Amino acid sequence: MFRFRRRSASEVAAEAASPGLGLRLPRGISKNLVRFGLMNSAEPPLTRFARTEIAANVNLYSAARGAPNLVVGFTTKHGFIMMGASLFLQDLDDAGHDFLQLADPRREFFDGGIEGFASSLHDLALRVGDLALRRGYRSITTYGTSMGGFPAIRAGNLMAADRAISVGGRFTWHPGSMAKGLRVGAFDALCNCRSPLQTPSYLLYSTGCREDVDHAAMLAAIAPASRRIGVPCRKHNFPIALKDKGRLGGFHAEMFDLAREPDPARIAALMG
Repeated sequence: MFRFRRRSASEVAAEAASPGLGLRLPRGISKNLVRFGLMNSAEPPLTRFARTEIAANVNLYSAARGAPNLVVGFTTKHGFIMMGASLFLQDLDDAGHDFLQLADPRREFFDGGIEGFASSLHDLALRVGDLALRRGYRSITTYGTSMGGFPAIRAGNLMAADRAISVGGRFTWHPGSMAKGLRVGAFDALCNCRSPLQTPSYLLYSTGCREDVDHAAMLAAIAPASRRIGVPCRKHNFPIALKDKGRLGGFHAEMFDLAREPDPARIAALMG
C-alpha cells in the first residue's frame, strides 16, 4: 500500500514550473491548483529568474530587473544549495538580488576551484569578483551550505565581499583527501595567521546537530571575529525546514539584507 504525502503549494508550484526555475505558472494551471487546494489564491506569483550558464557548474540566475546585489552560492557535495535552485529562488527578492550558483563535482571543497573556470579557490574568488564588477553589482554576499559553507567564508574574505555566510559548514580533513589522491593546497585562508577576517562572517548551524556545533566552534576558535548563530533545529539542513514552514523568505531577508545585522532571535523565531 502506497502512502502519499500532501505536498505544499511551493513544492507543487516548483514541480509545475520546472525546468523554468521560478517562471510564472500559466493561468490555467494556477486556477486548478487553487481549485484543488494546492495553492492559495493570495500567494504571490513566482519570480521570473532566467538561467545563464557562465561555465560548466557556474550558473547565473537573474530576473533582469537590474538587481544591485549578487548572492554567490557555494553548493553541497551534491551540487545543491541544500535544496534545488528553483525552491531557493522562489524566496529570493528578485528585484534586489541575482544568484550565482557554484558547484564542485570533484567534491574538493572548492580547493581546486571549478574545472574549466578557475584553477584554485583563490582564482575562483578573483573570477567571481571580476564577473560581479563587469556586471555592475554594488555588493556581493557569499553563501555556502554544508561542504560549501567554509569555502564561502574563505572566498568572501579573499574577494573582500560585503558579507560571508556559512550554513552548516564543515572542514575538509586533509589526511583523508590525500589518501584519495586529491590535491591539497598548502595555504588555507581560514587560519590563525590571517586573523581577524576582513569580511563580516556568519556561521549558522543547527543546535541539534553535533557535527555542525563542533565545526562551527572550531572555526570560531580560529576566527573569533566571526559570529556564530545557532538555529534551533535537530537536522543539518535547517533551510529546508524553513522552506517547509513557508518562512525561507524571512531567513533570506535576515541574511541578505546588508542594511541590517542578522538577528539570532528573529531567526530562531522563524523556526517556530
